[in-house]
Amino acid sequence: MHKRYHGIGKRFAVLRGERSYRQFERNSGISQALLQRYETNGGLPSVENLIQLVKKEKIHLDWLLLGKGPMSK
Repeated sequence: MHKRYHGIGKRFAVLRGERSYRQFERNSGISQALLQRYETNGGLPSVENLIQLVKKEKIHLDWLLLGKGPMSK
């Protein structure tokens, strides 16, 4: 994984918060399997999934990808 994206898995876990994987999947449209992979730094989301998350979760893309700025819009 590119050094710039280090920690993205932790930010996915923060974004999910207390919600179960199933609850997060229902709210965001991102599958449990993908979310678990992202949280364990097993891959980066597609552009489509990033756009979907930013819109549905009302978060800043810079925060999710780079850990910069505030999480919420």
